[in-house]
Amino acid sequence: MNPYSKYVLPRLIDLVMRNQADAAERAKLIPQAPGVVLEIGIGSALNVPYYGRGVAKVYGVDPSPELWRIGQPRIKAASFPVEFLAGSAEHIPLEHAAVDTAVSTWTLCSIPDPMRALSEIQRVLEPEGQLIFIEHGLARSGAYAGGKSASRHYGSRSAVAAIWTGRSTS
Repeated sequence: MNPYSKYVLPRLIDLVMRNQADAAERAKLIPQAPGVVLEIGIGSALNVPYYGRGVAKVYGVDPSPELWRIGQPRIKAASFPVEFLAGSAEHIPLEHAAVDTAVSTWTLCSIPDPMRALSEIQRVLEPEGQLIFIEHGLARSGAYAGGKSASRHYGSRSAVAAIWTGRSTS
């Protein structure tokens, strides 16, 4: 790994993702995550302070141990255990139906095979589990099967925030 990737890039990612608009989105959705949580792209643990009392444990999958090290103060302050799973969301090292909630914030756009990652998320979620995600924008159709979503615009940036549940919405 080159010095830029190891030392500079993780700090830039942490800094950029700490902006006020992103924090506002986290504050709305992350507290809704109950039980055992899988966070896709935990990075520097920016979501950890937003989890509510209903969280029993967080598994955080991320390919960057450098970002994980940056997030240690947030992780140590958590009232629940946080376990780092080094790797990618395309291959989540958890059993089938192992988590109640999956969380992904501004991460799917950086995963080489997002459809494979979504398949893995579905595999590790309980049948009645939920996926909470925030991304940079809506797909052209703007539709989410079985979910609620809200789109917000921040100057040249936009975000989509949604909760998808395995339960029938009819």
